[in-house]
Amino acid sequence: MIRIRRLLVRELLALVGLTVAVLMAVAWWGAVRAMDTQANERASAGLAHLEGELNTRLKTAQQLGDSLGALWLTGALGPEPSEASQRLTQAVLHGYEGIPNIVMAGEDDQSFTGRFENGHWDTRVLVRADGVERVQSARWDPYGRLLARELTSMAPIHWRERPWYLLAKKASAPFWTEPYLFVNPAVPGISYIVPIRKTDGVFAGAICVDLLLEDLSRLVKDIQPTPNTLVVISDSKGRTLTAPDSPEYGPRGSLFMKPLSRTYLPVIHALQEAATPPSGQDKSWPRLRVGGITYLTQLRVLQGPPGIAWHISVAIPTMDLLKEARWRALASLYLGLGALGFVAWRVRHLARRFSDPLVKLAESSGALAHGEAVTPPPSDILEIQQVGEAFHAASRTLKERNELEARVQHIQRLETLGTLAGGVAHDINNQLQAISGKVALGLMTAPPEGAFRRHLEQAEEATLRCAEITLSLLSFSRPSRPEPVSLDLNAVVRQAAGLLEHMRGNRVKVVLDLAPDLPPVLGQAVQLEQVFINLGVNAKDAMPEGGTLTFATSTKASGGVSVRVADTGIGMSPEVLGRMSDPFFTTKAEGKGTGLGMAMVTGILAAHEASFTVDSEPGRGTVFMLSFPDLRESMA
Repeated sequence: MIRIRRLLVRELLALVGLTVAVLMAVAWWGAVRAMDTQANERASAGLAHLEGELNTRLKTAQQLGDSLGALWLTGALGPEPSEASQRLTQAVLHGYEGIPNIVMAGEDDQSFTGRFENGHWDTRVLVRADGVERVQSARWDPYGRLLARELTSMAPIHWRERPWYLLAKKASAPFWTEPYLFVNPAVPGISYIVPIRKTDGVFAGAICVDLLLEDLSRLVKDIQPTPNTLVVISDSKGRTLTAPDSPEYGPRGSLFMKPLSRTYLPVIHALQEAATPPSGQDKSWPRLRVGGITYLTQLRVLQGPPGIAWHISVAIPTMDLLKEARWRALASLYLGLGALGFVAWRVRHLARRFSDPLVKLAESSGALAHGEAVTPPPSDILEIQQVGEAFHAASRTLKERNELEARVQHIQRLETLGTLAGGVAHDINNQLQAISGKVALGLMTAPPEGAFRRHLEQAEEATLRCAEITLSLLSFSRPSRPEPVSLDLNAVVRQAAGLLEHMRGNRVKVVLDLAPDLPPVLGQAVQLEQVFINLGVNAKDAMPEGGTLTFATSTKASGGVSVRVADTGIGMSPEVLGRMSDPFFTTKAEGKGTGLGMAMVTGILAAHEASFTVDSEPGRGTVFMLSFPDLRESMA
């Protein structure tokens, strides 16, 4: 026979050691395979993000140009220097801060330019006064408010002579230009041109929305996947639209629109020579080795708006992507070996914790068979603890059984007492009814004034209080649902209005317009009184500055009764009106409402087979119209 401690140590060490070795081999193989997959996915995510940002920038420029063009055709704005036209143009420009420059030029040589600088839009329009052309400049804040305006001495630019304007005169639809050098400032960029033609096809002018190649280069730099990644956007002629910010190739301003070559961006040049741009999304990343460095590469055609035929060339050094993953894999290997040594130590410790209490438990288990009290050995292992607690189960079960029997006897006594209380209360109530009848006869014969009548009235009041006590005892012993009775709603409304007088505040006036000879309704006075109090409290809260709360009753043509509850408060919006009866929905400040008032009103009215409608608008108050059925219909 082998002792349990030795068996546990031997078997656990063999099992854990083999398992850890297999897991580490699989983990190492998986980490090596995952490094390539992770590199491809990370590169694909960066390229997809870049494509999305480029499309967003291009579509934003198109949206601005198309919006201004549509408003120009309606006559709402244009290049003329009118105040209304400039303000509307500025309102359209608000939200397009990513656009550096726009131009609106007409055939009458009127022009409007807008440039976004230092968080402001600066605009210039051409004005003529006494035959002299002047440039009027204005500055607007980000919210479209005019900050300053002045007539400048700068020479006006005649946009009709610009190449983009000449191209617009020949075009019938908006288009993107090829990259070219702007006039002011003299920087390279591309433009989205919107020709403006009247309904008869006559050319009226053009809109030019500019994008700077410098801005596109900054966009590429901000979202490139790794610090050493080369991302270059080129047009269909192989000219670079974005340039890397690297001293290796010289100042970036001199690199725009420069053709790729073996000396200028050799990796991108080799990529474009070796690869064919795919027609769709390609998730493969071929490796290309140039200058002793291995790159993950991809050449993709930008799926952009019509007129944009750009290539996106990406070259990511593999070390940028794999260096961190390789270090993690090596670190995992060393950590695994350390974990194996730690597990061996813990297995030995676990064997002692597990075997020692089991040995003691086995030695003391014989005493349980003789009915002797056994104290189990202490252990922090749940299962061993549960086995030890089972030794005490018999004594605890016996004790609990005795306690349960005593509790059942107590419950039986309470049940007997409740039945006795119900019977006693019933008998006492019968005697109280007899006493109440005799007191009522005495009051009928007693003189209207005098001590004798006061004594009888006090006796009648005491009898009624005793009857209420016995009724409570009957409710305890024989619970039942209260029955509705015939009610005068006018009396219920007066009672509720009287209670509201104490809580409504001095600024709220309560008006009662109660119809005489009101037919009775079937219901419970306390519950209906709660309905009117809830409606009154809500009306009071809706009139913080004071107002009028009106309760009006009337007889319906069908024989039922209507109650109108109206206030002159702030009213309810359609959203609040739609959720008015939802439980826990409230418009009051936190801690001032539970949101259960209207839910309770709805429930009480439904129990009384009554309906209600609400008419409310913000600023015009609220009117609740409650409709109660005819008493004869309710009793049918």
